[in-house]
Amino acid sequence: MSNSIFNTLLVKGKNADQLAKIKSSIIDINNEENIEIVLSKLVPIPPELELEDQRRWCEENWSIRYDRWDAEFELETDYLLIRFCTIYSAPWYWVQNISKQFPAEFFMITASSVYDGNCYTFMGRNGAMYEVGGRVFNLDNNRQPIYYDSIGDARYFNSNEIVPKDLLGGRAFRNPFTLLIDVLLKGNPDVNF
Repeated sequence: MSNSIFNTLLVKGKNADQLAKIKSSIIDINNEENIEIVLSKLVPIPPELELEDQRRWCEENWSIRYDRWDAEFELETDYLLIRFCTIYSAPWYWVQNISKQFPAEFFMITASSVYDGNCYTFMGRNGAMYEVGGRVFNLDNNRQPIYYDSIGDARYFNSNEIVPKDLLGGRAFRNPFTLLIDVLLKGNPDVNF
C-alpha cells in the first residue's frame, strides 16, 4: 500500500461498557479540539528507545511509524466505528495487539488505498487475525476510483451506489470501502450475491 490509506476500524461486542472503555483508551482530543486516534495509549512505545529504534519498533508493533491521526468515531451499544487516514500502510499489528487486550471483542480494520486501487481487511479476535484483500476497482487519470458500466462508460463510486453484477468481480455490491462494515453492522446488504 502507498500514500494515503483510508482506514475504518470496527470493534463489535456485547458489552457497551467495554466498547466505551476501548474508545476512551484510543481516542483523544488534541489542542485544536480535533478527535485523534492515539496508538500509543494501548500499545505504548518503550521510553528507553532512541528515535530511530522507536520508528523500527512502531513498524514492528503497529505496522506504521506515526502515533496520532485525525479520526471520526461512532459508538453504539454493540459496536465502535473509527475512521482515520494513515500514510503508506494501515496499523495491522496495532489492531492485532489491542485485540489481545480485549479478547472477547471482534476487531476488523478495512484499509483502502486510492493510489493503487486496493482494499484490504484484517479481522479476528484475541490476536488470531485473518487478512483478505486485492484490487477491487480501476483508477482514472486523476487516481479516482471508477468502474465501467455495461456500455463502457466510466462511472465513479459513491457511498450508496450499487455496482451492477458482472462489472466488479462478478458481484454486485456497494462501494468496497464500506461493504464489509455494512454487512457486520446491519446484517446482509440488500444486494444479490
